[in-house]
Amino acid sequence: MENCGNFLDYAESKCGVDVGFGKLILVYPAKTKIAKTALTADAINVAIVAGEIIGVIKGWHTVAGAPVGEVSVERIATREMKLIREEIAADTLTFERTLANREIIGDLVKAGSLNCLLIDDQGNVYGDKAQAVGEIQTMLINFASKVTSSFQTDNNTDRTIALTVRYLVKDLDYVAAEVAAEEVVVKTLVKGYLSSVTTSTAIAAVFVMAIKNKSNGKIFDGAIASGDVTVTGGNITSTSAAYVAATGLLTITLAGTGFEVGTQIFNVTISGSECYMKELVVSLGE
Repeated sequence: MENCGNFLDYAESKCGVDVGFGKLILVYPAKTKIAKTALTADAINVAIVAGEIIGVIKGWHTVAGAPVGEVSVERIATREMKLIREEIAADTLTFERTLANREIIGDLVKAGSLNCLLIDDQGNVYGDKAQAVGEIQTMLINFASKVTSSFQTDNNTDRTIALTVRYLVKDLDYVAAEVAAEEVVVKTLVKGYLSSVTTSTAIAAVFVMAIKNKSNGKIFDGAIASGDVTVTGGNITSTSAAYVAATGLLTITLAGTGFEVGTQIFNVTISGSECYMKELVVSLGE
């Protein structure tokens, strides 16, 4: 497919609609067909909690839309070159340079191409064309980091971080869903630290973790339900967790058999309606 420039120009020419500016990118685990009735802020929030939507990208400061001449992408770290024949458009999204944004963008770049929908400020949803009226399919978006080759940081851009998105859509279409993008809730990325160990025996373990908002380093002031916390490692028979937002402390209580007394290692993840934490290795022997 011929490269047609930036997404704005392509969408206007392909769909015949006055495209607004991008507000959200929804990320799905696989190619997905979505009905217009499921594209409301409430329905999207439910899908996020249920894990049907695995990521939401929003809050970029600026967008620079420009034609992209190359049709290959270098995978960061591996330096593997992947040919992209269907590339039609690309934008550069600029975000505030926070630890959370850097980690999230790093994960997107490692993933490479993901199934996504783009929502503009008018509530229109863009993706691959579906066969039925009032439906839309996810389109592949390739994510690549913008890096500098200089030794020193550019003082003009040291507070921002950029992400290049390449839209690998085959047959672009849109649904006028009138999504209220501001009402879509984005989960907070949190970081956990082992605070103290209360119990470590062969059949039980109780430990406390400090939970902080990774964007600002402050105590996470939201809610974490017991069912949001998953712990693996050892022969665990039951897990319960209690979070106190006022102190930022999460107490995890485990029961099981054959735990290694004083040196047990567990893997903890959090995935709830308000926050998530990637897998963290917790060693009770340290």
